[in-house]
Amino acid sequence: MLYRLVLLPSIFTSILDNQPATYSLVIGLLRQLEQTSVVLVEDLHSMQKVLDKWPQRFKDSAISILNRLSDQKRIIAVSLSGQSQPVSTSVKQCDPHLRIVQDYPTKFVVARQECKGCSVNPTPCFATARTQLANTLTNIIDINEYTLNNKLCQTLERRDRFYPPGVGRQQKFEQEILIPLFRDAARIELYDRYIGRSILESNADQYQLALEWILDVFKRESRLGESGTVKIYTGIFTRPYPNQPLFDRNRAITAFQNLEANMRDLLPKFQIFVKEEEQRRQMIHDRFLFTDQIGISIGRGFNLILDKRSSIFPRRLHDIHISYCTEVQKIRNAFNNLSTPFLYQSPNP
Repeated sequence: MLYRLVLLPSIFTSILDNQPATYSLVIGLLRQLEQTSVVLVEDLHSMQKVLDKWPQRFKDSAISILNRLSDQKRIIAVSLSGQSQPVSTSVKQCDPHLRIVQDYPTKFVVARQECKGCSVNPTPCFATARTQLANTLTNIIDINEYTLNNKLCQTLERRDRFYPPGVGRQQKFEQEILIPLFRDAARIELYDRYIGRSILESNADQYQLALEWILDVFKRESRLGESGTVKIYTGIFTRPYPNQPLFDRNRAITAFQNLEANMRDLLPKFQIFVKEEEQRRQMIHDRFLFTDQIGISIGRGFNLILDKRSSIFPRRLHDIHISYCTEVQKIRNAFNNLSTPFLYQSPNP
């Protein structure tokens, strides 16, 4: 759902004859990156520096997009390891960008066939990238033809995913959804009223099993490791419908405390916030996963795993439909503005 991408400086610096259509092509790509991509760089300010010689009207538009990407933490500065080697002394401008791909799994590199930023004579950075990265899974794309590349366009334009019941397994879901979402994220927020509503029900362990899995993947794959933060926002009926058993407040609070303790064994910075619900004052129905970079809607919520705990990994999954959510703050506000008290709030870790 989030795809790493590296932009070689040549797409910004080697625009021949100052053709407006070429500037617009680059800006069009940047706009598409806002939807589904994380751009890896060595220096957070490096992309804006290469725009210095652009005409002002195009420069302003490009910088505006880059600022939005930066605000969404979708431009990530990474450190180069000592293992990655300089590519060539003739492509100094592109060298750190190609070394990033050696150190960090990256789906796409976008370059330009013509490059005049590294030496007096045009340097074939596109060909160099293809040669240097030939043994990786990275796709090298020419900026002039990116709209013709089906793999890149399908990736940038895809808005949802569906997994039929019993077909998907944890390993596949990790690789396609969770790892791309988590590896550059610092925090996760889960919104699902049924995590709380199920806490005293027979399916409570299925929710806990899924949460353990999500926290394990986040801890394992995120560059922050145990320093990452996970917060769950949920609810529970404290005034049940007629003919239902009376609500056992103490038992529910104990169950949430036990869930919190189990999750903190996996990830210390875990918290859960539980709102009391009534018939006319309930959490929103849909379920969501937010990181500090992106928001997605998960149709069935976080009762994801079809098989029981006794089954071995990778377990089968329920049917799952996932789509992008662009109204993240409205979802947060809907929870915060719910005019009922908290049944339980985790203390600060």
